[in-house]
Amino acid sequence: MLGISIYLQDTERVSEIVSTAYDNGFQTIFSSLHIPEESNVDYLARLTELGTAAREKNMQLILDISENALHHIGLQFEQAEKIRELGVTGLRIDYGIGADAIALMSKKCAIYLNASTINQDFLNQLTSLGADMSQIEAFHNYYPKPGTGLSEAFFHEKNTFFKVKRLANFCFCAW
Repeated sequence: MLGISIYLQDTERVSEIVSTAYDNGFQTIFSSLHIPEESNVDYLARLTELGTAAREKNMQLILDISENALHHIGLQFEQAEKIRELGVTGLRIDYGIGADAIALMSKKCAIYLNASTINQDFLNQLTSLGADMSQIEAFHNYYPKPGTGLSEAFFHEKNTFFKVKRLANFCFCAW
């Protein structure tokens, strides 16, 4: 999967950026709803614009969310239909969202969990809650600065665990 990141707080020329990415073979857009509290930006309008551009190019749009971030734009986690209407095809789950809600949403869209926090107990909990495990994948966090990020040993340990569990996982690199 080739993907680009477009962050809503500094997004201008969305259609142009998405078109250029698409023309160069990219299929996925990653964005985030982690919004600074003091921001006056209309994030719902920007997300709608980004979702429209993604849909026009048949690109996946993965949105990094938390419960508070959704509330900031007037949505709730359980409103999968409204979130999907915005063009979002998958949710990267962050803090504040429990296993019950994740299991429910896995029946409605792709779910990407924080790879560092997934363990056997959590997978068991999701399974017991009826999660659609075919919709759940693991995303390692993106660490854009040198000297930050995961140790190589932890990274390999997690990836080995995901391979055994047949859980797809992804990492993101800056260069």
